Amino acid sequence: MVFFFVDPTQIFLRETYGPRLLAVKAKRLRKETGNDKLRTPFERPDRTTANVITYGMLRPIIFLATEPIVQVMAAYMAVLYGKLLAVDSSWVAGTLQLYS
Repeated sequence: MVFFFVDPTQIFLRETYGPRLLAVKAKRLRKETGNDKLRTPFERPDRTTANVITYGMLRPIIFLATEPIVQVMAAYMAVLYGKLLAVDSSWVAGTLQLYS
């Protein structure tokens, strides 16, 4: 039954997703002006899936390499994660030694 339920907000609220709004506007402008060269940044011919994935994988690495605050936070999180792993790995040994 849940599969047939439609959220009323999905019907009555307007679209707010930026790329979709730009695509609709570009389509309307192409129709009104007859200029087929009007494109959104998301409709570029060089925007392939491989390029998007490559840039998405490289961006965090570049960010980590060039931003000192990100480096500090990454080092801090590494220390916390190391402590968590140390506690988790010694928990069983400690419990077995205490209760055996």
